[in-house]
Amino acid sequence: MSHPIFLPPGKTLGLFSPAGPSDVNKVRHATVLYNCRGYEVVTYGPSQMVRRIYLAGTDERRLESLTSLLEHPEIDAYLARRGGFGSARLLPDLGDWSKIDPAKPIIGFSDITALHLARYFLTGVGGWHAPLLGTLYDSLEDDQDAYFSVLAGKGPNQWEFSGADILKDGVVRGPVLGGNLSVLWSLAATPYWPSFEGAILLLEEKDEVGYRLDRLLTSLYLSGVLNRAAGLVFGSFMNCGNFQAVAYMQREAASRLRPGCPAVKGAPFGHRSTNRPWWVGEEAELMVKDGVGTLKFLER
Repeated sequence: MSHPIFLPPGKTLGLFSPAGPSDVNKVRHATVLYNCRGYEVVTYGPSQMVRRIYLAGTDERRLESLTSLLEHPEIDAYLARRGGFGSARLLPDLGDWSKIDPAKPIIGFSDITALHLARYFLTGVGGWHAPLLGTLYDSLEDDQDAYFSVLAGKGPNQWEFSGADILKDGVVRGPVLGGNLSVLWSLAATPYWPSFEGAILLLEEKDEVGYRLDRLLTSLYLSGVLNRAAGLVFGSFMNCGNFQAVAYMQREAASRLRPGCPAVKGAPFGHRSTNRPWWVGEEAELMVKDGVGTLKFLER
């Protein structure tokens, strides 16, 4: 288990780009958004990244920027500008993760899933699976309000489900783990693959066509992850093909859980405007019975 580290206004957030390049104007406007909410947003190390194909600079350049940030004493948390792909490329050269201050969380989702899961596996420290700097700027004001409320430790502590979002009944407790499905699976058979035994697995995805999504979920089943998980929560699956086909695959994955392990879909996180923060490794309770479900975060 990992206890959430809340970040009320007044904290300093250090920006980093472990993956894709970000839009300069969007970064500028999003920084103002954070400033207006009482946060200081800063950059240390190389700030001008030269695009390298789909990456925000070479691996060496991105690693230098992130390392400079991790070693800076004035930073309270590490906020990713953008996802894309590239975070996993930095994992072997990040050094001794135990030396990174455990009181300073990483904030981000999508490709940042690689950093969250690696850090949790190697050190037991979680992080905020939450909007990136750029995606928060694109969110609706209500979603921005919810994000800052949760980040400060004042947000709601549960999500609710009913109707077609109910996939399988049961009541379980365990740490919430997961993130982007394809990024998560890319860590399989690497030194950064955590155990999902007894975990409530939270998954989201974007831009995976039907057969590739099927391949990913089937791989989770064949690897034993679904058999070890205590519960399953699907967030948004954006641009993943036919809605009914996606729903069928989610129901099939839920049916492969052990008896008594609950499952729901339609949770408010992922690649949409509504992307509620959750803490990787936090203990939660997933309760599904009589057509009603709740995922309650127990340490908020």
